[in-house]
Amino acid sequence: MINQGDSGTNMNKIGLHVYGVQNISDCSDIIQEGRIALKFIGQQDNAEGSVLANTGTATGVGIGLYDYNSRSPIAINTGTLAIDKNTTTWLGLQSVKLSGQEAKMGSMKGALTVEIERL
Repeated sequence: MINQGDSGTNMNKIGLHVYGVQNISDCSDIIQEGRIALKFIGQQDNAEGSVLANTGTATGVGIGLYDYNSRSPIAINTGTLAIDKNTTTWLGLQSVKLSGQEAKMGSMKGALTVEIERL
């Protein structure tokens, strides 16, 4: 298990797409100009506050969010993931050991809201 703040290594990947409801070209233009990103909202961990808190039975662990392509961490509630107009945008999820805590086995779960941010 990687440490909180490390680059992702063995992530589960989730494909994300943003489409306009009425006029797809308007939404595509904004994406192409780099003015739309995704923000991930949820309960933050009790160590550094940068990953999604685990609400399962495992302790000392959280759910890290990553830009799957660069393997860079995305901070919960503050970080964003840029949307690419022409391809799938990939979010990576990986269990992480929380800083200063001992990891103990158990279940992992968390709730995450995805917001579309207009930059």
